[in-house]
Amino acid sequence: MMVSKRSDLALSLVRRRRPPAVLALAVALVLGLAGCEGAATEGDVTSTALVVPQSVAEAMADNRTPAVAQDIPQSPVTVELAGADTARQAGVDVSGQTVSLTQATDYHLSGRLDGQVVVDVSDGVVHLTLEGVTIESDQPGALIVEQADQVVVHLAAGSVNRLADAGQPASDQSEDQAGSEPSASEPSASEPAGSGQPDGTLFSRADLLIDGPGELVLESAEGDALVSNDGLVISDGQFTVTAGDDAIRGKDYLVVQGGQFDLTAGGDALKSTNDSDPAAGYIWVSGGTITAQAATDCLDAASDALISGGELRLACGDDGVHADQAVVIDQGSLTISQSYEGLEGQVIVIAGGELAVTASDDAINASDGSGAGMEAGFGGGGMGGGGGWGAFPGGEASGAPGNFPGGGQGAFPGADASGGPGSWPGGEASAFPGFPDGQASAFPGTGGGGGEDGRSGGQGFPGGGLGGFPGGDASGAPVLPGGQDGLPDGQANAFPGGGLGGCQSGGATAGQDGGPVLSITGGVLVLTAGGDGLDSNGTATMSGGQVTVYGPTSQIDGAIDAERCLVVTGGTLAAFDNGGMSETPGPDSTQPWLTADLGQLPAGSVLAVRAADTTVVASYQLPKAASLLVFTDPALKPGAVYTITDADGAELATATATSP
Repeated sequence: MMVSKRSDLALSLVRRRRPPAVLALAVALVLGLAGCEGAATEGDVTSTALVVPQSVAEAMADNRTPAVAQDIPQSPVTVELAGADTARQAGVDVSGQTVSLTQATDYHLSGRLDGQVVVDVSDGVVHLTLEGVTIESDQPGALIVEQADQVVVHLAAGSVNRLADAGQPASDQSEDQAGSEPSASEPSASEPAGSGQPDGTLFSRADLLIDGPGELVLESAEGDALVSNDGLVISDGQFTVTAGDDAIRGKDYLVVQGGQFDLTAGGDALKSTNDSDPAAGYIWVSGGTITAQAATDCLDAASDALISGGELRLACGDDGVHADQAVVIDQGSLTISQSYEGLEGQVIVIAGGELAVTASDDAINASDGSGAGMEAGFGGGGMGGGGGWGAFPGGEASGAPGNFPGGGQGAFPGADASGGPGSWPGGEASAFPGFPDGQASAFPGTGGGGGEDGRSGGQGFPGGGLGGFPGGDASGAPVLPGGQDGLPDGQANAFPGGGLGGCQSGGATAGQDGGPVLSITGGVLVLTAGGDGLDSNGTATMSGGQVTVYGPTSQIDGAIDAERCLVVTGGTLAAFDNGGMSETPGPDSTQPWLTADLGQLPAGSVLAVRAADTTVVASYQLPKAASLLVFTDPALKPGAVYTITDADGAELATATATSP
């Protein structure tokens, strides 16, 4: 289950990377809130290996097979809807403004009804052919399947069909916009069919399949539009959907094999909700053209979100594609023009397809939502950054990016600094006990204290594993001994150490420790991120494909952020950011890579990576400003020097390819 993005201060600081002084404070807060009962040991954690499918076909091998339409031989029953004047006949009951279909047969519907059509068949398959139907209901549900073994809705060629209802407010439905537990309106896996109130304009308690080239317009003022409380398979049709909450939802699965979709949702656009059956709760798009605008997630799967074809154009208020388990893409076209996070899942596998992702936060985020990778000792690094930017200026200067006001010589605000969101409250007394404001040392310490584990003294935060900070072989450090003067302010480099971020190399094979996994084996990806570009709280590997990351302009994120290092064995990767928290491929990579300091290139700049003979290895045009390039490509030669040139061929930088 996804952790709220509006979590408390301590958790949010631990989940997201922050400048080291802030992280130290966050760790202290978290440990204090937890009662400081001692550090966890290896035996305290039980992990389960994750299944890492390499294709959609592999992922579907572990999921429930979608329903296939069953034929029925009976002659069709023609129903001309006319309200209370609808003709009664065998299998057609009329009560006021409700028309009930009660036989397992093939119904052909046309006409207009201000009321509801209800399918209520205890045993058998029902086919509904819509041949120009308009049904408007002032109650939840316009076309309702109460019971049947399966219902197939066929949209007749050339027909325009419209279903509209009042719907239910999102707060009354089975899932609110944050994905809360089901209410009585959606039966759980153990509840019988027929329980709860319909919560969709077209609503089914049985497997629902929709085909045919006709048009279907669905409108729900406050609720969901198209819902199946079993499986939902759409193979054809033209859909225009406007929903106050979710546009299309299948509980056990939602499968889109074809069709054209124009979706506008006050909640999620495409959703599957069964989180109690490990073989259910997935979304699978294998064809069709989907254009969606959603206030929350565009795709939200309780298990897997799978794309093996089709064209998706998404604008999302929250995640573009979210899965509680795996996101797997191996074909198709995916454009996410707006999102908070582009792709999010515990396992993310990109094996093919064309992806263009724009996110205000992370473009791709492999995470279990717990932030555990940060809380368990920082994984020996991944926090990155450090030395390069003189983290907390003193005196009158404002603090690090994120508005940490300076005060006196302290890293946190002094006597006159005001508190409030986004700043560290000042005042005579320390806002956080043990961290006096306005003094010479925000984190007092004397001498640092050496140690055989590499936590040597000196200034700043010793400890090798955090990347960019001096020290020995120790990985990360909840224990942060101070230097002689704690964190000196106003110096050129408050945190001594290297400029690029670090990570924890080696360890478990992808997924074997139960940690998040990011795997890129193919495809063409263009990622534009306000936060991290490629982010994994566990392992990250790249063996193929073409990936371009236009990363953050802030100092607290990077184009690459892999807890256990990004291992590159193939493919082309160009990662641009401002150099504040940059990471490079890890030591287990077998393909050469280089880093180039670009200075301050503005948006619109054109640059090329050239070999010694001026051959262009790759070229790019920046959609946003950038200061650093991390680049790897099979054409790079270990030890060779490469030149980065601008649009006129003038040299911007030179860089030497590493030897793996």
